[in-house]
Amino acid sequence: MKKLVTAVFIAVLAAVGGSASGQGAAAKQIKIGVTMPTADHGWMGGANWWAKKAMDDWKKKDPNVDFV
Repeated sequence: MKKLVTAVFIAVLAAVGGSASGQGAAAKQIKIGVTMPTADHGWMGGANWWAKKAMDDWKKKDPNVDFV
């Protein structure tokens, strides 16, 4: 499960990194849409938890990223 979330996260990073390369000093706000089924337990509950953690960690590193 962690590998799946990591793979999705890396794919998003690659997509955003490729489009954001070459930016100047003024970084613009980037919005990333995240869609996952609602679950509060079991396998999907764990996937949701890891996705939320990854989004929170990314927001701390880059305040110009907004997840919707």
